[in-house]
Amino acid sequence: EEELIPEGEMAVHRGASVEATDGHIGKVEEFLVDPQDCHLTHLVLEEGHLWHKKELTVPMSAIARMDEEYIYLNMDKATVRSLFS
Repeated sequence: EEELIPEGEMAVHRGASVEATDGHIGKVEEFLVDPQDCHLTHLVLEEGHLWHKKELTVPMSAIARMDEEYIYLNMDKATVRSLFS
């Protein structure tokens, strides 16, 4: 299977690791897209283990950088979790 990705672009896949400033917080479940302009708006992060999974929706502004296997947030785990409590 071959992916056709434009030069200068990258593909991030479901299951990519999401890292907060203080360590691993979960994995990519999906991205949300604004239907009007087709831009990414949020990352849906799956956190937890088999029986205690939950999904957190993180705004794209919380992403510091990313590569094909990792997404690095610009906030720590407590801050990410506090957005949803």
